[in-house]
Amino acid sequence: MRTVFRKYLAVISLFAWLVPVASHANDCVFVPGKSICGVPLTATPREFVAILGAPDGEIRLGAHRLGYFYGQRLILIFSRDRLVETEAWETNPNIDFWHDVSNGVGRDSLRLVFPGWSPWGITRKEFARHNDQFPIDDADESAESRTATGVAMTVFYDFCYRAEQQCGNTDDYDAFQVNRINLSFQAGRHEVKSVKVDPTTCPASMPSAVEKKLLLVLDATTETVRTDKAYEALWDQLLDGKDDASVEARVALMDYPIGAAYSELLSCVVSTGGKKALYYLELYSHCDIAPTRSPVPRDHANTLRSITTADWKARHGKGSCKYEE
Repeated sequence: MRTVFRKYLAVISLFAWLVPVASHANDCVFVPGKSICGVPLTATPREFVAILGAPDGEIRLGAHRLGYFYGQRLILIFSRDRLVETEAWETNPNIDFWHDVSNGVGRDSLRLVFPGWSPWGITRKEFARHNDQFPIDDADESAESRTATGVAMTVFYDFCYRAEQQCGNTDDYDAFQVNRINLSFQAGRHEVKSVKVDPTTCPASMPSAVEKKLLLVLDATTETVRTDKAYEALWDQLLDGKDDASVEARVALMDYPIGAAYSELLSCVVSTGGKKALYYLELYSHCDIAPTRSPVPRDHANTLRSITTADWKARHGKGSCKYEE
């Protein structure tokens, strides 16, 4: 399967916090709706630098996106003078230029934590025990999606590498450890206005051309395993389509459980799909538009669409997805 990586980095993206820990000088505390690293979420890049100091590395992510590395475990991503995303790691990601990012003089890598809790070095089971205030929106064996005020959060898990007696059976998904966290902040200062959709004039049915494209993928999920080349080819066909029916079918597909890897891929393509994608995101948020049949269980009340909409607005529907075979 082709793995999607966002343009700003060759890595994937949600998040957690657990066991009470003592505060450290290199802690970057995230307070939902308020601040990160002690800096207000509404601050400009210049204001972040004034408080945190110069970053250890910078990466240009297109015409309007810029990433600041603070050590090798945290990047702050800005668009049009506003913080739109944060990515953090337990272990260094496999990035070619990583050796060029060095910690500042006398400063350790900043590590993302939450008020009174650190997500690092804990298992999925331990994480869930302390996260009732952020219910899971979607999940599979290796990732979870969660939302809070003004932020979409994704937590990625990996095998537990501690001693067997400490973290249990490493084949048990509950024993996986938090490995990566992504925070995607909803657009504020430069928020794109929502498309006006009148729910009283919702389409009576899904267009036949859209349904045909949607069912090609859904029918295949009941007949093939997800690593099958034919199944991947159907996904590629849908994701590469430039016509209106393909754009709408991609949004309609968000009503179905497709797993974290395909969700990441689908969200990236839709969030960089221009104004047509935003229109269909808003349309399907206001209108429950279903195909005439669903070979896979459908859930219109999901959050992937809202997360993707927030991401679209943060990047103004622009950018690209980089694929790696």
